[in-house]
Amino acid sequence: MIDETKNILKSKKYKNIYNKTVHRIVGETYKRYRKKDIVNKSKNILHQSWGAFFTKSPNYKELLEKLKGNEDLKNTLLPILKTHQSTKERVFILNDFYKNIFKLTETPHSIIDYGCGFNPLTIPWMNLKEGTVYKAYDIDSEEINFLNKAMLVIMKKSNINIKTKIEVGDIVYKNNEYADIAFLFKIIPPLEKQNIDILKTLEGINAKHLVVSYSTKSISGKNKGMENFYKERFLKLVQNTNWSVKEINFKTELVFVIKK
Repeated sequence: MIDETKNILKSKKYKNIYNKTVHRIVGETYKRYRKKDIVNKSKNILHQSWGAFFTKSPNYKELLEKLKGNEDLKNTLLPILKTHQSTKERVFILNDFYKNIFKLTETPHSIIDYGCGFNPLTIPWMNLKEGTVYKAYDIDSEEINFLNKAMLVIMKKSNINIKTKIEVGDIVYKNNEYADIAFLFKIIPPLEKQNIDILKTLEGINAKHLVVSYSTKSISGKNKGMENFYKERFLKLVQNTNWSVKEINFKTELVFVIKK
């Protein structure tokens, strides 16, 4: 397993991915495939879980310069958000997205954003209270480095006064910190591809509310009945819990707000 993990981490595409995530995925593929297929099968899972969200590798230096060079913060952020598939779909609903979620949860004092992608860049739309703690984790160290630099620019330009902690991390290893709300935006399908026990993961998250979402269209933009599929699948997953589950239907995203 160590050799296969090192092999993957030496590759150009996956060199910045969290080593614990790669090692865990390699371990899972060992249970299902022949040794000679481990590296390719593991890379395929990594692509589906992470790589597929980018149509091409972002030029983080260029994106940061664009952010620094414009005073119109939100309009500068919108095309940057579109470089990541998950937030690209969210751009069109941002004005109502957090407003509708926080109507059900109340405005939080602390948030943890798992598998965050570019979502920290949507903080200007969250209208968070001064002193709010926002933590975010993802498995790409280059992306995390960019996000931390971008946060400095965003805070300065917007006068938003919150505490941010954005780090390389994996929900499997980072699920015991408390937050009023845990965001799990479009993260469940990638976790399922990694053979993660989803209900056990949700149960282990130390948060008052979980906000889980699914895309309503495929990455190629096709409507394949995904909304109904994911709705039935998720409600079946949590049917034997005592959680309160409320649904919000946005044009491009299906959201479940869970009170534990």
